[in-house]
Amino acid sequence: MVAGEETSGLYNVDIVVEEDNQTLIDWSNQPCVVPYIKGLNMIDVYRNGVLLQQGTYQEYTETSILYLDTENPLQQGDIISIRYRPTKVNLGDLRIVGSYSELINLNDVYFNQLVFVSSTKKFYRYNGTQWEEFIIPYTTQNIGLIFSYEKIVLSDYTNTVKLSKISYPVGSGNLLVFVGGLKVDPSEYTEVDSQTIVFNEELSPGAEIEVLVANTDTWEECNEHSVEYVYDMEGNVTDEIVWAGAIKVKQTHYVYENGNIVQEIVTKNNKTIIKNYQYDTYGNVQKILVEIIQ
Repeated sequence: MVAGEETSGLYNVDIVVEEDNQTLIDWSNQPCVVPYIKGLNMIDVYRNGVLLQQGTYQEYTETSILYLDTENPLQQGDIISIRYRPTKVNLGDLRIVGSYSELINLNDVYFNQLVFVSSTKKFYRYNGTQWEEFIIPYTTQNIGLIFSYEKIVLSDYTNTVKLSKISYPVGSGNLLVFVGGLKVDPSEYTEVDSQTIVFNEELSPGAEIEVLVANTDTWEECNEHSVEYVYDMEGNVTDEIVWAGAIKVKQTHYVYENGNIVQEIVTKNNKTIIKNYQYDTYGNVQKILVEIIQ
C-alpha cells in the first residue's frame, strides 16, 4: 500500500509494510511517481515516525530502497515514510579529480560515491564494482546545465582565494569549493564577492583550491542547432522554434500588446514557462511574473 503527494515542493510517500522481514520498499506503482536522484543523500527515511540512519537502508532505484537492518527487521503494518524535495540536489561528499585515470585509481571508494573529473567535466558514480558516468538531472528553467571550473595553487600562506577565470552569484548556493580534491563545507568559508572566497583558517603554500560553479547556460549556447521563426502580419516574431535535427528542442510563443511583448510562453524539456511582462507608462519593463508548469 502506497500513498504519495507533493506539497510545497516536499515529496511525501508512505508505504505500509505488507509482511514481516520485508526488505524492498518500492513506490514506483503509485499514480504520480516523483523519482529522487540516487547517491546524493536527497532522501530522509522514517520507520513509524523515527528517522533512520543511512546505514540501515540502501538507495536501490530512483523509486525504491532496500531495508538492511537485520537486527531490527520490518514487521507487517510498519509505516516507512520517505521525504525529499525533487528539485533539491545535495552533492554530499563529492570529490574532484583531474582525469579518468586518477578516478579509477582512487582508494577507499564506497557505494554511490560521486566524483567529478575536471578534464572532461563529467560526474561518475561508483556502483559497488566500477565507476559509471552519472548524469545529474537538475531541474532548471534551462535545458542544459554545465559547470565552470577553476583551479588555484597557493604560493603563500593565506585564507583568501581570488578567482580570475570564473565568477559566481554570491549566496546563490551554486558554488562548490574543494581543497586537495575534497569538498569543503560552506560553513568553512565566506563568499566575500563574486570572485573572492575567505576561509576560516589559513591555508598552506601548495594547497590546491578547485572551484565548480553551476551555470544555467541555455541548451542553444552549448549545442549545434537551427532556429525557425514565425511572424505575424505586422512583422512581429510570434514563435521561435529551436531544432536539433528533426527534434524540436524548444518553442517560444510571444503575445504582443501595443507593440510590446506582454507574454512569453516557453515550452521545453517537458516543462512550460509562462512569463507575463508589466510595463511602466514609458514602455519600460517594470516586472516579470513567472509561472512554471511541469
